[in-house]
Amino acid sequence: MMTQLSAPAPTKDPLTTQDRQIIATIVNQSDYSKNCQPEDVVTIWINSDDIVWVKMSHGYARYHKQSFKRAVILC
Repeated sequence: MMTQLSAPAPTKDPLTTQDRQIIATIVNQSDYSKNCQPEDVVTIWINSDDIVWVKMSHGYARYHKQSFKRAVILC
């Protein structure tokens, strides 16, 4: 009996290159201690306390939702 292995279907990254650039710019303009490049941005989410979390390859950064929203508008 032969078994067939199938690779998982590739998933579409919800963050565009422009999204990553904007997020990296915001992180670099904040008091986050490391330089963030767009390729360092892994994901972003908002928790129930209206805190925006940015996961990067070298750590996490957090922002209040309204402050982050204003920073996005300025980018």
